[in-house]
Amino acid sequence: MEQETVAHITQMAYPIADVFMVSVVIVLTMRAARGRRLPWLSMGLGFWTLAITDLTYMRFTLEGITGVTGSPLALGWVFAFLLVGLSPLLPETDSTHKDGRAYAAALVLLPYLPVFSAVFFSRSRPIGEDPILVDVALERTLQGAS
Repeated sequence: MEQETVAHITQMAYPIADVFMVSVVIVLTMRAARGRRLPWLSMGLGFWTLAITDLTYMRFTLEGITGVTGSPLALGWVFAFLLVGLSPLLPETDSTHKDGRAYAAALVLLPYLPVFSAVFFSRSRPIGEDPILVDVALERTLQGAS
């Protein structure tokens, strides 16, 4: 295998692993008891920020833009690891309230966040120019909400 091919495969592995981690944390967040979701939410937001930052870095690199590690993009990595690191320190509360309807709908739609983010940030053209993608996304969103 060529060295360039190995580098490309390795570069693609980071965002794929990030999307997988975000999906797992979202599922665990949904399964957590009410009042114990804040640490999981912080960890999920951290991994989601990491995924967005890695996808942006990968896209820049594939477009031939180099030297972005010293740019504001580095703040995404710092913020991501800060959220993940602070997640065990967040308080848990005991609550007997039932989840509201909007909150329950948000929990149902959460698993679509990493996939949508990966598609959105890895597109080579605007999503609005692809009517099939927009139609499928709207259909899936409406099915998940009902």
